[in-house]
Amino acid sequence: MGTEPVEVHSLPGAWGLPSASPFCLKLLTWLRMAGISYRLKVLKGPPKSPTGKAPYITRPDGSVLPDSNYIIDTLTAERGVTLDEHLTPAQRATAHLVQRTLEKSLYFVAMWNRWVPHWQVTRDGFFAGMHPVVRSVVAPVIRRDVLRQPRAQGVGLNAPEQIYAEGSADVQAVARVLGDRDFFFSQPSTIDAAAYGLFANLLKPEVEDPLTEAVRSQANIVAFCDRMRERYWQD
Repeated sequence: MGTEPVEVHSLPGAWGLPSASPFCLKLLTWLRMAGISYRLKVLKGPPKSPTGKAPYITRPDGSVLPDSNYIIDTLTAERGVTLDEHLTPAQRATAHLVQRTLEKSLYFVAMWNRWVPHWQVTRDGFFAGMHPVVRSVVAPVIRRDVLRQPRAQGVGLNAPEQIYAEGSADVQAVARVLGDRDFFFSQPSTIDAAAYGLFANLLKPEVEDPLTEAVRSQANIVAFCDRMRERYWQD
């Protein structure tokens, strides 16, 4: 459906990241990997998408398309993106499992870690542009809504040591799959965008806790994030 730029609505950046949302950073990175130009619309209020979440895109006909995975699948079909064509069926299956680990398990640990033990750091990073009086009212309300997600998923109901143990196990498993390769399957593919979106956000802000240490201890994951940033985010 044409080559016009995609209008992407994303949560703002923080701590030197293009977006402090793993899913927004994943989509923005994927668009760069796929060679699709985009216009970035940084959200200054609640997401106006059917899901109430970001990222989402506004299409030329005015329709709104939410969910990073659905956006990627749709644009792949519409724009003839060949980013994943080199993957074998077995590699596609592995990518699916890794992405599930990242987005259906580790993500919720990362969310809890940011918004519970590191709440003050998160507040100062996420809401830095707000007037202090407005921030003091708005930030706790958003925090309450955000924390419903890890609780509903089950992670937020566990003791901190159990949460950290599960998150660290996810990190170790994904690092084992990556191994000593530059990318998960030698050449860049969609799973690299998903992994970068989350791991870059796990390495920032620079805080001290068992989950962050688990990521830092995996030299291949740290090198992978450096490689992705240098390749796709030099600007």
